[in-house]
Amino acid sequence: MRVEFQKVVLSSTEPIVNIVRLIDVCNECARLFSAASEKAAEDKFKHLAARIHSQFEQFHFELQTEIRRLGGGVSSHSSLAAGQGEADILPLRCEIGLQLALDDYQKALDAQLTAHARAMLKRQLSDLQQAYEHLAALHKAA
Repeated sequence: MRVEFQKVVLSSTEPIVNIVRLIDVCNECARLFSAASEKAAEDKFKHLAARIHSQFEQFHFELQTEIRRLGGGVSSHSSLAAGQGEADILPLRCEIGLQLALDDYQKALDAQLTAHARAMLKRQLSDLQQAYEHLAALHKAA
């Protein structure tokens, strides 16, 4: 009896492409939440926005580190003018931005990733889901 195993080979660029997309998402969201933490009128929202901003900056760093570990280069840019807008709509913009980030994380997890990258993205997604729940609850209470 002869058993053959197929080896699934992970494309060396696919995990990098997926992570680069998330780097851009983190960069854009960090800018959005930074603006919110500076411009918001309500203290609770201001503190939550500052905490989420810090999370996105940390995730941005972790994702860049993972790109380097996978042998890719890092160049980050942002296409969003996130700092612009009225202070009274910033909570809604932040909630929408965070929901879009959650969607992008889920898409990245549905693609091919190394085990290390998948574990990191799952942890980051979990943290962002908690942040979204806090933000939605704060927005609903207002």
